[in-house]
This record gives sequence, structure tokens and C-alpha cells, in this order.
Amino acid sequence: MNSWADSLIYVSNSRLWSFQFILRNMLQTMTVNTLFNQQAMDPSTMDLLSRASPESLKMAAVVIGTIPILCIYPFLQKYFTKGVLIGSIKG
Repeated sequence: MNSWADSLIYVSNSRLWSFQFILRNMLQTMTVNTLFNQQAMDPSTMDLLSRASPESLKMAAVVIGTIPILCIYPFLQKYFTKGVLIGSIKG
């Protein structure tokens, strides 16, 4: 479920790509554009891209991927704790 490589290998329909695969493509596209097309870009775009390093784009992707988990987890926390307690009891 958390593997972008499966989408790369098995899925050809872009509507079915996983979220991680889409974020990876965005990061790869941004990095390639920054490295190879610096002369072709207008100055305002270059200024914007020079402020955003690939590392900051990676961290932004991590935050974007974590937000849905942080929103859903409080509602499902009781099920996780119940499962952990049941799994820890030895009989």
C-alpha cells in the first residue's frame, strides 16, 4: 500500500496511481526541470525554484502524505490500542 514501485511496474492508468507515486513523479520532474532547463525558464520561475531545494520538496511531500493519517488516526485510535492490548496478552 505504501509502495510507489508497484505503481511504476504494474499500473499504466494514471487515475489508479498511488499517492506516493504521484509525489515521487512531482519531485523527479521538479528536480529534472531545475537541473536541465535552467536557461529555458523565465527569471521569476527560476527565482521560485532556486528557493525550493529538492530536500525541501521531499519534506513537503512527507508533510502532505502525513496529513491524512493525522486527521484519521484520532478516530481510529481506540481500535489500535485495543489490538495492541489483545496482542500483548499471553495465554
